[in-house]
Amino acid sequence: MHVDSEPLPLAPLSTALGASVVPDPAVATEPPWVRLRTRLVSLMPVLAMGGLAAASWWLVQHAPRPQVDVPLLAVGHVPDYEMRGFSIRHQGRSGLAAALIEGAHVRHFADTDTLEIDGLRLRWSDPAGRLTEAVADRAVMQADGTELVLEGHARVYRAAAAGAAGAAGGGQAGLDFRSEWMFIDARNDRVHTNRPVTLMYGDSRFAAGGLRYDHVSEDLELDGPVRGHIMPSKR
Repeated sequence: MHVDSEPLPLAPLSTALGASVVPDPAVATEPPWVRLRTRLVSLMPVLAMGGLAAASWWLVQHAPRPQVDVPLLAVGHVPDYEMRGFSIRHQGRSGLAAALIEGAHVRHFADTDTLEIDGLRLRWSDPAGRLTEAVADRAVMQADGTELVLEGHARVYRAAAAGAAGAAGGGQAGLDFRSEWMFIDARNDRVHTNRPVTLMYGDSRFAAGGLRYDHVSEDLELDGPVRGHIMPSKR
């Protein structure tokens, strides 16, 4: 057998793969910084969108927010404390009780700073020593004691002065008036009502549509219609 040791002629690899690669002489000769600039120019739209998104986020985070008023929780008209069978005494300079407040049930309301009292009994004496009493089924009093509203079988009674001879006899008789609603102004020692009221002064009796009484000046006004029965003086 004859063996030929000469190599067989093979086609170039590129030809065998069926591809023809011809390098671009222009690209091959471009410097690196030119190719980098070209790449950056192609990325400009993407970079612009990213910058816009970042600017929008910054504006949202640093924009002034509208002031929103937070509503305060309403306290509500509910008692924050209450007592049953209470009695409060106020001592005068002489050591005697100048005022006494009693009731079956008292409730304090923080929203109005008032006391609601069931079965009120109130007694106080003025500097002259005259005793005044007030009773009612229900009362609403300011916590500082300056104003008092009586409701339901309300009665205010001022005792007669010592040695009084009665209304027609020229002395200071006892004064008693009753109504379903009365208002007491403790700061000015005044009582008034715009409801029907019954007044008893000594042995005399009156019925009126309303009443205003000043304890200091002892002035008494009755609103009409007024009907009365005046008893003659006792001598």
